[in-house]
Amino acid sequence: MTKKIILCIIFSLYAANCFSIEYDVNELLGSLYKQAQTAIEKGDQGESDFFLARYLGLVTTENTTKNYTDLYPLFDTHKQLNAFTVINGEFQKEFIDWFIFAGYSMWAGQTIIQTKDGALEVTNNLNDNFYVGVFGYPYLEKGSIVGGTSNSGEVVVMTLMRKPFLVLGKIKEKENPLDNASDFPIEVRTVIQYIWQPEFYDIDKDGEDEIFIRYNKSWATGFSQVLDIYKIKEDDLILWERFEGLAEGIAMRAGDKIIVGEGFSDTGNGHMGYEKTHIEEFEYKEDKWIRTKASDQPHILLNEEWKTFYL
Repeated sequence: MTKKIILCIIFSLYAANCFSIEYDVNELLGSLYKQAQTAIEKGDQGESDFFLARYLGLVTTENTTKNYTDLYPLFDTHKQLNAFTVINGEFQKEFIDWFIFAGYSMWAGQTIIQTKDGALEVTNNLNDNFYVGVFGYPYLEKGSIVGGTSNSGEVVVMTLMRKPFLVLGKIKEKENPLDNASDFPIEVRTVIQYIWQPEFYDIDKDGEDEIFIRYNKSWATGFSQVLDIYKIKEDDLILWERFEGLAEGIAMRAGDKIIVGEGFSDTGNGHMGYEKTHIEEFEYKEDKWIRTKASDQPHILLNEEWKTFYL
């Protein structure tokens, strides 16, 4: 089956060239496999992870006979796959599947916007005035599922994002917003497991949308969830507020509220055995953030409640 893909190469931060390419999914996957194999043989991790991530993204989202298991021989020879992300096997099986495959899907876009040094756009959004895109570099590492009865012992490959940055472009009539764009690094000390589509929303009711960037930040054991809120000042992005849900927590916007959750135990269990989530809600009133609600509940990733916060 032949499909079309839009490829945009950003030659600089201020100029982009876009063109349409017809492709057969299976042929493209075969080409990506060979390119990944060559890069692994050369020991070029940046290049090999780029092609492997694109392959994983396409087999996750496209109708194809190929599968991510096709890459096992390459994973066996990929000498840089040494680090480990540990996932709690007690979590809901559906959540663990989402955790793995949502990461793959980040690299599957039908519109491929790529900078000259290999950064890919993984998601974007726009309002009436601005385009914002999230860019980063694919990075693969091994993941281990620990604990639980049916999930324990599986080893997976995680597709993560390193050196993430935002690109902000002003929307003007008959102009590509990438032609007048600027980039802004996301201040994160580790790698990103998954990032949601940016949101535009005026949460402080000043007449101007803020930009909300939500992502899971991967640690050696587990992850935290971050919600960064940016203000646009004269075409510049200013990080206004950051909320973080530690220990497999949550940080998200729900209407005019910010919801932040953090895993914990009241029975003395260690981090990988946390059985509860402490949830707080915040609203912006009278020029400050005010906590309006706090409660404890069973850990959201141990039951169907996780879908309320993730899907």
